[in-house]
Amino acid sequence: MPVKKLIADGRSPTERLQPWLIAGLSIVLLSMAAISTWMVVALSEAAELRADSYRQLSAVSRVVWLLRDAEAIQRGYLISGSEKYLAPYQRTRKELDGQLSQLHALTGADTSQTPRAAALKAIATAKLEALDAGLTARRARGADAAKALVDPDRDERLMTSIRTLAAAMRESDQQTLALREQAVDRQRPRSIAALWILTAIAFLMAVATSLQFHRDLIRWRNAGQELRFAAEHDHLTGLCNRREFDLILNQCVNRAQRDGSHFALASLDVDRFKQINDALGHPAGDQILRAIAGRLREHCRDGDLLARVGGEEFAVILHGLGIAGALAIAERLRNGVAAQPVRYSIGGTNGQVAVTVSVGVSTFPEHGGTPEKILEAADHALYAAKSAGRNRVELAATSPGTAATDERSRPLCV
Repeated sequence: MPVKKLIADGRSPTERLQPWLIAGLSIVLLSMAAISTWMVVALSEAAELRADSYRQLSAVSRVVWLLRDAEAIQRGYLISGSEKYLAPYQRTRKELDGQLSQLHALTGADTSQTPRAAALKAIATAKLEALDAGLTARRARGADAAKALVDPDRDERLMTSIRTLAAAMRESDQQTLALREQAVDRQRPRSIAALWILTAIAFLMAVATSLQFHRDLIRWRNAGQELRFAAEHDHLTGLCNRREFDLILNQCVNRAQRDGSHFALASLDVDRFKQINDALGHPAGDQILRAIAGRLREHCRDGDLLARVGGEEFAVILHGLGIAGALAIAERLRNGVAAQPVRYSIGGTNGQVAVTVSVGVSTFPEHGGTPEKILEAADHALYAAKSAGRNRVELAATSPGTAATDERSRPLCV
C-alpha cells in the first residue's frame, strides 16, 4: 500500500493487521484445541479399550480356574464320599455363575466377542452338568456308579474348547487394540507437526497443550502397565497368579517338546493353614502368606517361576532340571519355610507361628507330556506328602494315580 494512502488513512500497518491477528489467533487456538481434544480422546479410548480387554481376559481366566477347582472338589467327593466337599463345590459354582455373568456384561457391546462368550458359557455349563451328574450318582448309587460317568476324553475336550475360546478372545482383543493404536500412531505425527506450526503463533498456548498431552500419554501408559501387572500377578503376595502360571507352563511344555529339554514342577501347600486362619484371623493369615512367599522367592533360583495358584497353594516351574535337581530344590524350599517361625503383628500384638509346607514334584517328560498331566502328577505327589504326615517332599509316580514306590520317590524328610 502506498505511503500516502497510509498517512491519509490515519492508521499504522500494525493497527490494520490487528483484526487479522485476532482472527488468526482465534483460529490457531481453536485448531490447537481441536487437535489436542482429538488426541486426548483417542488415547483415552485406547486406554479404555485396553482396560476392557484385561477385564475380559481376567474373567475368562477366572472361569477356567474355577472350573478346575470345581472338578478337583468333585473328585474329592467322588473318592471319599465326604459331605464336607459339597459346600465348597456350591460356593465355586455360585462364583462361576457370577464370573460368567460378568463376562457377558463385559462383552455385551462387542459383537465379535459376544458369540465367544456365549459359547464359553455353554461349554462351562456342560462341564458343570457333568460334574453335577457325578455328584448325584455318587450320592445315590455309590462310587462305582459315579466312576462310570467319568469321561476323561470328554473333560479334556471341554477344557480344550474353553482354552481355544480364551485364546480366540485374547487374539481378537489384541487385533482390535492393534488397529486402534495404529490409527492413533498414524495421526500422531501429523498432529504434532501441526502443533509445532501453531506454537510459532501462540507459543504459550501450545506449551500448555503439549504439557497436558504429555501428562495424558504418561497416564495412559502407566494405566496399561498397572492393569497388565494386576492381570498377571497376585495382589496379596506380588507373585505371578494362576493365569500367568498356566500360560508359562504351556509355553514350557511346548518348548520342551520342540527341543527335548527338561523342566520340573513343584506344587506346594501350606500345612494346616485353615487352623492358622481360624486361630489368628485372616489379617494374620495374609501376613503369614506374604512371609511364606518371600521365603520361597528367596530360595528359588533366578529364572524359575514362582506363582501363587490358590489360597495357600504355590507352584514353582524349575527350568532345566531333572528328578534329582528338582527334588533338591524342593527340599531347599521346604527347609526355607520351616527353618524359623513366621512373625506377624495384628492390632499392636506381635506373635509368631511355626509354618511348614508339603511339596509334590513332577518332571517333564517323566510324569506327563501335557500341562494338565504334569499338574495332576504334582498334585498327586502333594496329596501323598500330606497323607504321609506333611512337611515333606514327595516325587510323583511315573504313572499318575499309582503309588510312587521306587527309590527316587521316597520321602526326603519326616
